Amino acid sequence: MIATLRSLPDPEALRDRVAEVYGVDVTSCTLLRSLANDVYELASPDARFALKLYGAGRRSPGEIRWETGLSAHLTRAGLVVPQPVVLADGIDVGLLDTPEGDRPYVLSTFIIGTKPHPPFDAGLFRSFGELVAGFHDAADDFSSPQPRREPNLDEQLALLLTRVAPAEENLLRALADAVRNHLAQYSGDLSKGACHGDVSLDNALITPDGLRRELDALDEAAGRLL
Repeated sequence: MIATLRSLPDPEALRDRVAEVYGVDVTSCTLLRSLANDVYELASPDARFALKLYGAGRRSPGEIRWETGLSAHLTRAGLVVPQPVVLADGIDVGLLDTPEGDRPYVLSTFIIGTKPHPPFDAGLFRSFGELVAGFHDAADDFSSPQPRREPNLDEQLALLLTRVAPAEENLLRALADAVRNHLAQYSGDLSKGACHGDVSLDNALITPDGLRRELDALDEAAGRLL
């Protein structure tokens, strides 16, 4: 078998797999998008779900449980966010055997709503600001025994250097050095916490009960939440 960097599982095969390991009567499975992760929408006779399939080697099951734990914490604080669904054996993170290696996945509840679209008004922006502020307030006292992936500048730089032209390498190295210098100056005043790494209306849904987080908004990466 030839080495594979990224595979795209067949929706029908995923439908059968989810039905088996979750004990849910899944009637359909549709690929919604394939970016950093693959996201599928699944339906049963009485519910809708989202399956988030992580890339191989991107997150450990423990790091993903840090995310699912945050989801539960935000819900207890009164925010409406997708909730993980446990597998039939009681765990909340599964592993899918693919050509590129094991890929973790999480099944979660599906929040039904519509994407905000122009023309945007002041009321929408106010609601969006309140939603983001509520997220940060609720996450301030979150803690977890699960490992959290920390930012690693050298790791990201090494990855970028493999994807740019040689003429751009010096620029990237200079930018990385500038970031290190700035962090060194302020490291004594910095604190760690959950922060939203993609604050945009594209990651929100309008529902009858107001603005809500989108179905796969949680994605803890380098100390961020997408």
